[in-house]
Amino acid sequence: SNAWPVGFKMVPIWNIVKKIDLTKGKAIESTLKKKWKSAEVDLKKLDDKPLPEGKVKPVPNNAKVYIKAMGKDSQGRKAVYWMAKNPSGTYCSVASTDKRLRAAWKVTYGNFEGKPFIRLTYDDESTSNYLWYYKVLYAATTGSAKFDVQSTNTKQLWVLDNRFSTALNYDTTVRFMDRYVFSYLAVAT
Repeated sequence: SNAWPVGFKMVPIWNIVKKIDLTKGKAIESTLKKKWKSAEVDLKKLDDKPLPEGKVKPVPNNAKVYIKAMGKDSQGRKAVYWMAKNPSGTYCSVASTDKRLRAAWKVTYGNFEGKPFIRLTYDDESTSNYLWYYKVLYAATTGSAKFDVQSTNTKQLWVLDNRFSTALNYDTTVRFMDRYVFSYLAVAT
């Protein structure tokens, strides 16, 4: 068939579950909202944390870097995840706790429509034919991070806050947000 959906309506998942089981729908809503509130509090703590004085070193244009995410493993223990070398068979970016699998990234800065951005480009050897051509990290509408050819698509233009900050420094905690809808680059465990 060549029929394709042309319109979608996004609703919270608990609204769908409530139609089947009201109690379960309310439980899902409560659980997710508590989890999101807790994450919001954690992010606020990071926002309020001062930068270490005298130790801030800006990441220059065209720098080769490794990107790590601080988080928790499946048992709730603190863990470090590295943006990793991509295995074949996926177009999504991946992360690993194994430092040996970390991938190199090239950081470039630019300006689009009068606002600055950061571009993150996969800069490691790849066994995947896909990553020979599609190297620029972008925020997919599916919620994952994937690779594409370089363009001015604002899903592949990153900033550090909704004021379009691009003051990226080495060894400093940041939150990458795409310029399309300010969605966060996140590691799912």
